[in-house]
Amino acid sequence: MPSPVGLAPQPPAGTPRSPPPSAAATYGSRLLLDWLGTDTSPPYGIMLWWPFSSDFSKAPVSWFPSVSREVLSREFWVGNTIAVTFELLTLGPLLWLAARLAPVVSDCR
Repeated sequence: MPSPVGLAPQPPAGTPRSPPPSAAATYGSRLLLDWLGTDTSPPYGIMLWWPFSSDFSKAPVSWFPSVSREVLSREFWVGNTIAVTFELLTLGPLLWLAARLAPVVSDCR
């Protein structure tokens, strides 16, 4: 699942940037979203604690629907369209809220 990093609001020109916190937030959100996804092929789950452990971890409840990787099948087009629609409906409002709150947070600095 792609990360919407390019859609995040950009700070105004001349604003000091802090890449380490934003990089950590991007990587952490990617892990969280992958962990909440439905995994239908072994090994199930993600290596959440890599490089400290090679164990696979899977959320007790899968929030996001599975995706198909078989491009020539009907399931690919129908199932992935449903998955993308669900992700947009779920994450779109969060992204909109983050964009609306970004000016408020930057004014507090």
